Amino acid sequence: MAFEAKLLTESKNKQAKLLRAAKKAAKEPDTGVKILKKSAYYVIRDCAKVTELYLPHFIYSQLKNPIQMLEGVFTKADCTDLLARERRT
Repeated sequence: MAFEAKLLTESKNKQAKLLRAAKKAAKEPDTGVKILKKSAYYVIRDCAKVTELYLPHFIYSQLKNPIQMLEGVFTKADCTDLLARERRT
């Protein structure tokens, strides 16, 4: 996931910083809050999982000129890894 990590690091969008919190909430949805209904636990967990999966897509879609902005950020190994992972899905 080096490609996605670099994409989020290079972004100036404030939502790019949500990944760490989303990972924590996906594992422990009740961290820092008191959940009164069990269904809320699952809503928080599932929203965090969706954030983990789609945050890089969202951040990329917000870039005004992605080719110019990301030029030189990624190595050939990062791109090869991304393409290999995408072929498996």
